[in-house]
Amino acid sequence: MLAMGTFQPPPAEITATNPVQVVRAIVLNFEPTVPSQGNQTLWQIFGWNDPRQLAAGFVGDMEAASGGAVDYQIVEWRDLNEFPIFTDGFRYTADEYVQNRQTNTGWSSATADFYAIAQQQGLAELVNDNVIDEIWMFGDHFFSLLGEAWMAGPQSFFINGPSFPEFPVDRAVAGFGFSYERGVAEMLHNHGHRTENHISRAYGGWNIGNPLTPWDHFTANVAQTSRTTYGVGSVHYPFNASGDYDYANSRTLNSYADDIVANFPTQTYAAVPTTRDAWGDLNVGDWHRGYLQWFFGHMPRDSGIAADGRANNWYKYINDFNSYRPNTGLPRNDEAILGAPPLTEAAAGYEFTLRYYDVQGIDAATLGSGDVVVSGPGGYSQAATVVEIGPEQSTTAGTARTVRYRVTGPGGTWDAADSGAYSVSLQAGQVRDKAGALLPAAGLGSFQANIADQARLDIVAMIASEEATVDATAWDIGGPPALFDGSTSSLYRTPNIDPAVVTVSFEAPQELTGYRTLMSHAGGNPAYRWKVEAADSLADLNARTGSYLLLVPPTDTPSDVFSTSMLVAPITASQVRLTVERLTGDNYVHINSWELLTEVAPDAAEPTAVLIATPTVNPGDRTTPFEVRYIDDTSIDVRTINFGDVRVIGPNGFAATAALYGLDANANGPTRSAEYFVTAPGGAWDSGDNGFYTLELGDYQVFDVAGKEAPAKTLGTFTVNVPPPETRPRIDLAELNASDWFALAAGATASTSDDAARRTLGDGSVRFETTGGFDTYLRYEPPNGVSWDLADATQFRFDLYAENPSPFGFQAEPIIRFVDADGDAMEFRYYRNGSPYPLWNDARGAWRSHAIDVKSTAQPATGWRGTAIGTPDWSRMSTVEIHADTWDFGFTLWLDRAGFNLPVIAGDYSNDELVDGADFLAWQRRFGSRDPMVDGDVSGQVAAGDLALWSANFPQSQAAAVSAAPSAGTATAADAAIDALFAAGDLSTLFYSSAAVARPKWRPRR
Repeated sequence: MLAMGTFQPPPAEITATNPVQVVRAIVLNFEPTVPSQGNQTLWQIFGWNDPRQLAAGFVGDMEAASGGAVDYQIVEWRDLNEFPIFTDGFRYTADEYVQNRQTNTGWSSATADFYAIAQQQGLAELVNDNVIDEIWMFGDHFFSLLGEAWMAGPQSFFINGPSFPEFPVDRAVAGFGFSYERGVAEMLHNHGHRTENHISRAYGGWNIGNPLTPWDHFTANVAQTSRTTYGVGSVHYPFNASGDYDYANSRTLNSYADDIVANFPTQTYAAVPTTRDAWGDLNVGDWHRGYLQWFFGHMPRDSGIAADGRANNWYKYINDFNSYRPNTGLPRNDEAILGAPPLTEAAAGYEFTLRYYDVQGIDAATLGSGDVVVSGPGGYSQAATVVEIGPEQSTTAGTARTVRYRVTGPGGTWDAADSGAYSVSLQAGQVRDKAGALLPAAGLGSFQANIADQARLDIVAMIASEEATVDATAWDIGGPPALFDGSTSSLYRTPNIDPAVVTVSFEAPQELTGYRTLMSHAGGNPAYRWKVEAADSLADLNARTGSYLLLVPPTDTPSDVFSTSMLVAPITASQVRLTVERLTGDNYVHINSWELLTEVAPDAAEPTAVLIATPTVNPGDRTTPFEVRYIDDTSIDVRTINFGDVRVIGPNGFAATAALYGLDANANGPTRSAEYFVTAPGGAWDSGDNGFYTLELGDYQVFDVAGKEAPAKTLGTFTVNVPPPETRPRIDLAELNASDWFALAAGATASTSDDAARRTLGDGSVRFETTGGFDTYLRYEPPNGVSWDLADATQFRFDLYAENPSPFGFQAEPIIRFVDADGDAMEFRYYRNGSPYPLWNDARGAWRSHAIDVKSTAQPATGWRGTAIGTPDWSRMSTVEIHADTWDFGFTLWLDRAGFNLPVIAGDYSNDELVDGADFLAWQRRFGSRDPMVDGDVSGQVAAGDLALWSANFPQSQAAAVSAAPSAGTATAADAAIDALFAAGDLSTLFYSSAAVARPKWRPRR
């Protein structure tokens, strides 16, 4: 039950004719991660809401408010690590979007491209296969995810957002554009506006000022209704509100809300004093969410039919809207709904659907060829043949059944000559319902055939790549990109300005062969008059002199019909202008499409994909980028480059989809480069991820503009080879590893470098140099955020050499600090005769050795004094700091032989407390050096004796371990050492047994 103040929603009356409505939704969660921000999602970076929690809250609220009338099921949740593509081809990159959010600038004026998203995600198939009923999208506000609530499919209508009637499905589906910047209250708000449109449609309108219908009475409120008793209110206006969004108004007014939900349809509108306490604030001040729970909680939900024939359960109109007629709210019966998307490509046949609605059901035996006739230009008339008869499906009003039909083109195929509008009619005497009643003849609608034998200039791509610009008369709906996006449902409309003038300016002259226009929303024949002019310069075009040409003279055309004009011979022009004049009705010019035609470029090859460079993996990085270049002989369709193109396959069952970061240009072109990135397993690359990774381009992912697919292929490989975590410190922390030391000098510069010339152990020391500063120090932290177990250590030893030009030398006592993973520390300062002493002065010009008893808190008169800061945990140490100060002077320190007196395991050259194959590889890499970590026999050099020491301690049980197999390319001296051990039989039994892999190329020479 919801915590709804004093009101609890009543349970729905569930019967055979009032079943629980199951609403199956797919969630497209646009959740791009930002590599530069620790690979966090946007909602994590900005402290917004987890969309999973939002969805759960929304579902819980709606199901409870409906009293069980509705059962929401998220049948699939798709996390999409990408930004949605916009109608003009634009896509944000992650860093660009974060910057825009921080500055609130740089936003695109376009919206998400529903048709591109639907194609990419295969949404039409999910609808037609009866898998989903709704489409929910999550993103940020500036993703422009189509509006709060929208609809797609045949007979789509307004539910507070755009509609997409060309979506190739058999029935309309509703969708939401949810924002994870907002909360559950705003999600309910979205659904509330959708609900207002659904119920208004069922009742044939909405008169909130002078209530007549039950819906009018339901929404009556003091701010908008002239009376003294009120209902529930609308989404914006609670019954007692003084204005929009006034959900927390505390005044008491008379409301009959409870009478509606308790007694509908026989309510008497008996009002009682009611306050906001009826809905409450969920104890967190969220009056908005509380009110909308109350709003939906009062929606009628019982079985039966009211006296006006409408359903007693209004949730039927919200969720099963396809099954009810507009205006009357009555069940569809003996009725067929046409699903006929535009035909845009040449084909042998064209398929469309009829979805038959009937209270009892359609007699499937009466379905067949002859049910439907398609008529069109030039006297075309053809009876459609049945392709598929779908199963009968139950609805809240009866039944529905989808049938797929097919017609061939006028000449046997559909081609450019067949372009035009085609009407679809159900024939009389053909289809019966199960009661034997014949469905009446009916005109069901039409579809557009828009097939070009000439190529359309891709103006959208040319604008994006700055090859073209568009200037147009002011508009109030759509915009110039809508003219060129290939969709007849998108619209450019002038706000009471006639004529409309659109000018395209090209950077380079374009060859043109003809033009095609489509205007709409006007009666009469002709309804519009259009012309096309061109020139080589804007001055010539405006003055109609010089290179000016009138390419299409004023041409009259009816509304909703393509009007085409082909040129006698191709021309080239840099400036092209369309002028459209409306001849009937008002002065709002509606243009759906303007196509500039040119010669078709041959498309002989499918696109290819090439990995530009092998990805480089850095230890500790969260992501690894890589670039793929797509190449085509015509043009790559950038709408098909998305999250999902490339899979990354690796060891330990790793399989991940690479995220798309961005493109070199958001426009179609013959060559297009895409930057992807893969997220490391576990969130950061470490030694557990080591192995071989493959980049695979998937099937049916990237296409060219002709629809040819880039074949699936292996793009390339990369290897991850991260050293194991440093769970215990190296024997010498200053052995050619200056990059591991952090240098700091307050108010000055500081740096570290390796120095092979000045050393006391191994092959080199770490040189620390500063130009001055008061607080200067070196800091060592184990890589990748691990900590050391120093529980067995008692001393820290190190050698130090100094150069200091200051006449005063070092002017403060040195500080050595050991810090644990929680920030607690042991700090040591040097004293002599009871006073702080600048010990580093003793190391000027000479190496000096030092040792600190790290667990001691003794306070000697002369020596290192230890002080605990907090409670340092020596099993979780994470930092060593060495401080030195010379005021206003720079100096140089050399550090060597720095380490703790931990026990050493013979043969453990990789310092992981194991003697295994990794130690052999460490010996192989450091052969010939003086590295004390690998100089196991303390001979002063890494040589054959150290290999023998490792061999003697290598566990026999690990002899066949693949990880022990070394790589090729060992130095000659190392080969000789290995040969000697093979001759003695020491290595062959370790590496090769009956279960081992074949010997690699480094096997001994004979």
